Amino acid sequence: AINATPTAFAAALEGLQHRPRDAAAPPAERASSPTSVHPLPTYEHFPSRTTLDEHPLAVQSRQQLRVHPRFRDARTRTVEALHFDGGSDLAKKARKLADCCQTPFVAVRQDGQPALVLGCCRDRLCPRCQRQRGYKMASRVLALIRRMDCRRFCTLTLASTDQPLAAQLDRMIAAFRHLRRLSVWRRFVAGGVWAIEVTYNAKTGLWHPHLHIVMDGAYFPHAELKAAWHEATGDSSIVDIRAISDARDAARYIATYVGKLADLSRIPAERIAEYARALHRRRLSGTFGTSHAQSLEHKDDAEPNPLAERVISVRKLEAAAIDGDTKAAE
Repeated sequence: AINATPTAFAAALEGLQHRPRDAAAPPAERASSPTSVHPLPTYEHFPSRTTLDEHPLAVQSRQQLRVHPRFRDARTRTVEALHFDGGSDLAKKARKLADCCQTPFVAVRQDGQPALVLGCCRDRLCPRCQRQRGYKMASRVLALIRRMDCRRFCTLTLASTDQPLAAQLDRMIAAFRHLRRLSVWRRFVAGGVWAIEVTYNAKTGLWHPHLHIVMDGAYFPHAELKAAWHEATGDSSIVDIRAISDARDAARYIATYVGKLADLSRIPAERIAEYARALHRRRLSGTFGTSHAQSLEHKDDAEPNPLAERVISVRKLEAAAIDGDTKAAE
């Protein structure tokens, strides 16, 4: 159907929205129907306090098992931590993550072409959705960076502290705002793009937020940047700055950190809940200076050909094909 003309596609799907299941379908065929759901095949490492019925990922549709296998371990660990250790507020988020891509559907765009809509959760803690966010941002960042005259990578780091992650992120953003008001910064930097990365040291149990920047401007001596960052933070002087000539490398540099979650395999479950709360509704990327008018948020992506009609769920379409409907199979 994807290769069909709009007219042929519409004809193939005609009547499928309200098509009843064939009661005479052989039991063997019904048993193999993709409408069935299956346990997530990794229960050997689930906590002993859980049972199959009470785990948020206990039942997953076949569509979900197709979409999420690459991120299965990270997704499972995140959902478990939010559901069992995060309290009632984060349990709701866990259910949202568990339902990601559960019921994808086929739709028709306004020009008559078919479209597959996965029904993603778009949550920042969803490994797949966050990776897609980074991919989408790369093209927007690339367009912005190509207009820069002199591109440089810059990384700013806070000194290690045992403060809660939320407090450290607040402090980093405030320090970066202070840095941009300094005369030395305005002398060398015209504008740029920034993104925050959060890492966790399993040995020390400390969070380590970093601020990654692609900036446009004149040569910025390392010693002067180091002194300016120390003035802005009061105690931190770890900085890195280097020139970059390839705009695509610069775009990937920022988009990587936008789409990257902390390594959840190294974070205790109770700290994952802290991580989730610290990132909730927080802006982790943006623009400044001459680049300030450009938005990087995925919600601003314009849909060039919006959906006109939802036709049928993938689950029903596959079930109809298994039951012998030739149009559904086509």
